[in-house]
Amino acid sequence: MNEQELLKKSALIEKAITEYGLTERARPFISENAVITTEVLKQTLQEMRPKDRNLKVGIIGRVKAGKSSLLNALIFEGKEVLPKAATPMTASLTVLKYAEKLSAEVELYNEKDIAELKNKHERYEKEFQRIVGEEVNKQKEKQSFSNRAKEGFKNFGNKLSGNKSEEASKERVLSDKEILEKAEKIAKNALKENDKLVSSHDQYEKIKNSGVNLKNIDTRIQANSLGELQRELLQFVGANGKYMPYTKAVQIYLNNPNLKDLEVIDTPGVNDPIVSREERTKALLKDCDVVFIISPSSQFLTDSDMSLFDRVSNKEGLQEIYFVASQIDSAINNSSEVQKSNHHLPTALANAQKVLSSQLDQIMGALIQNYPNQQEIFENAKKNGVIVTSGVCFSMHKDFNNQAFWEKKQQSITMYCGI
Repeated sequence: MNEQELLKKSALIEKAITEYGLTERARPFISENAVITTEVLKQTLQEMRPKDRNLKVGIIGRVKAGKSSLLNALIFEGKEVLPKAATPMTASLTVLKYAEKLSAEVELYNEKDIAELKNKHERYEKEFQRIVGEEVNKQKEKQSFSNRAKEGFKNFGNKLSGNKSEEASKERVLSDKEILEKAEKIAKNALKENDKLVSSHDQYEKIKNSGVNLKNIDTRIQANSLGELQRELLQFVGANGKYMPYTKAVQIYLNNPNLKDLEVIDTPGVNDPIVSREERTKALLKDCDVVFIISPSSQFLTDSDMSLFDRVSNKEGLQEIYFVASQIDSAINNSSEVQKSNHHLPTALANAQKVLSSQLDQIMGALIQNYPNQQEIFENAKKNGVIVTSGVCFSMHKDFNNQAFWEKKQQSITMYCGI
């Protein structure tokens, strides 16, 4: 099948889904199987044609996996240009490219994106109120029934004993306010299972409260230094940034020789609450030549990490996949590891890498048994091994003479220095 036939079939499928009103029913299948739109497919095929195109490297991992710290160490010499994302909604899609002049371009949510967020916000509110209403009624009925039962037992006991006293133990009656608070707590916990709905609700709340006029935002950033770029970007990607609620993606251009002929794609995840951004992420991942899955050393290869691995290997069809055990300092910073290595840091690192590699080998071995048709991918992952990193330690190395900075970061090294 050539490109034109592929695009034609993709367009026909999209048309059928729209005409028969199957968009909502098809969405879970599309998301789970990394299906991209015809428009994105066309763009991806075009980008694959040039033989001299840049090598594209994808960085993926769950929130707080240490992606930002690692990239800050590799690209920005330890400076915290890319802030740590607290939630999936504060994690923007970031592409790093080479250019002679330091600059950045920010893409904001368009009207369609905001309308989508608003729709999910309304769905959340409607579902929240439904659950609250049901729980309030349940609690009031339960309380009423309990008190009636206690009253009946009390009267029966009084008749038997001849005691006419009105004193009896009653279950404490909750006020209407307490019942409502309890119901709201139950509703919030119930809705937590729908990550996309919760994240979209929170994001639209931020947009409503921002008071920002999109027409007045300059999305092009020019900077003379990394420090200046960092300050400007914080307005768009910082957790408390003025324009953060509207930020969809960022492209950063750096005069860094390490980025020549290279593009680094830092993704917000592949289960993004923003459909259009998730589409972009999928397309970029499909076009990557190599992907690094970042997983914290202290919680290495969780179900979430393996879900990402399945996504990029099975659904995206990527072959070059590497596992990075980030935050290795946290994995060796405990008394048992210190004693085992006799306060010798290289020994502690070697021990940790051995344990992590064994864990990877066991998981890949089990996958080979269960999915023999994908054996080559799993064997390659085993062969590539585990890369251990510590963005914090690298930052300390680059800022070696800054004593104040060391005092903030020294906790992970004190045990090995005998302090």
